[in-house]
Amino acid sequence: MEDPRKSSRPNDVIGGFFGVEPFEAAIKASRFDIQEELEILIALVRDPDPKVALPAQRQFRAMLKDVAGANGYFGSIEKTQRSSSEEQFIEQKMSTNVLLSNLRRDNEQDRQEIEYEVHEPVEAEIPESDA
Repeated sequence: MEDPRKSSRPNDVIGGFFGVEPFEAAIKASRFDIQEELEILIALVRDPDPKVALPAQRQFRAMLKDVAGANGYFGSIEKTQRSSSEEQFIEQKMSTNVLLSNLRRDNEQDRQEIEYEVHEPVEAEIPESDA
């Protein structure tokens, strides 16, 4: 990969900030990994100063949510309610995201009360790179 700092074209320099390759090279060169990131974040969560610990806890929870979502731990429920009278017909649709383990556990109990369909997570197809 060509060093974008040595490029004569300005778009290569600017575009380098939005590509994956420079980040990949920097992470590899510094030998930074997810374990180190989590150790740092956990140390901040355990900090006795609430001004440090509370934002770190929010960041930790956000990271957990991102990882759970990326690994298919969440599903969605759609609920449709229909009601009609002589003059009008009303259809209300609601959708919510749930933790799949909770959804599966409660699925049988709720099926009698609420009509909904459970959709399995869909895996995204990642195009092969030309590496």
